[in-house]
Amino acid sequence: MVKKESPLVVGIGTAGCRIAEYMKSSGFRAEYAFASFNLKDVPDGNPRFDWKSNEASEGFDYIAELSAGSDFVIMVGNAGGKSGSYFMPKISRIARNEGRPVLAIVLYPFLKEKWLEYSAGTCISKLKKTRCGLLTVDMEQVLDGISTEMPIEQVYQSMNEKIAFLLMGLFTNSDEVSSVLCRGHSIMELADFGSGFDKTVADAIRSTLKTDAKEIDEVYIISAGNRPISFEDSDLATSGIRNIISPSSKIHFVNYRTSNAGFQSLVAMVGHMEGAVNGRIFDPVEAVIGNKWLDYEPELGIHIPLDIERID
Repeated sequence: MVKKESPLVVGIGTAGCRIAEYMKSSGFRAEYAFASFNLKDVPDGNPRFDWKSNEASEGFDYIAELSAGSDFVIMVGNAGGKSGSYFMPKISRIARNEGRPVLAIVLYPFLKEKWLEYSAGTCISKLKKTRCGLLTVDMEQVLDGISTEMPIEQVYQSMNEKIAFLLMGLFTNSDEVSSVLCRGHSIMELADFGSGFDKTVADAIRSTLKTDAKEIDEVYIISAGNRPISFEDSDLATSGIRNIISPSSKIHFVNYRTSNAGFQSLVAMVGHMEGAVNGRIFDPVEAVIGNKWLDYEPELGIHIPLDIERID
């Protein structure tokens, strides 16, 4: 019998902590850690490190200890937020130093949050330097499938809940997924299953291809909820998908049923690519001068060689 991999899930910032908390309370088996500058984000019963104090190193030592005891590390957080942009690259580097594969699930800020895009872009650049896998989720796209007539707190709760259950489905029923996603770049697109399976998945694939990805080598199609759809017609669905993606792509179908979900059925597609992806969020400095001159730590600044001759 093959031993099932044991991950460490690290929730970072408000959204990341909520998603990790949903996964933990729903019974997803993993070790959990939480990192945020706002102590209110950390669920009761978990270590509460004061990350703003001089004792913050204790928190990083704790992450290193948990990473060493896990098979791989999953981080989730908003790359544009204060906590996400600071902690995600640091925790990724710590886990990589422990020899563990890392998947950073990066939540893009909303379109209205333009001031967060620079922080998100530089965070992604630093994550790439740690050689972790990236899984990007555009929160604007998630918002499209949620009624904006709900109170704002319920809107955020619904988005975080959907992402959490899709991640549980992705990692619960696919033992090999970590070896794929912990390298390269992946994109998650999701939609409520209301207009038919074929259209829902086709829309998700088209959204992925807008990133100018040259080739999608692995595709994970997940249905999650208290009444998830079945993939009995997966052969038919696969033939339709083949018209959009590369014929050599591997396609995996995952069905995840849970009575804890507050929705009937949600369909998501995760497309994995080995090469670079042109996402909505990018580092403007890296786009201009490349990444060879970017310092690893933000507090060290950026060194830009101007090649200007001295005149004195």
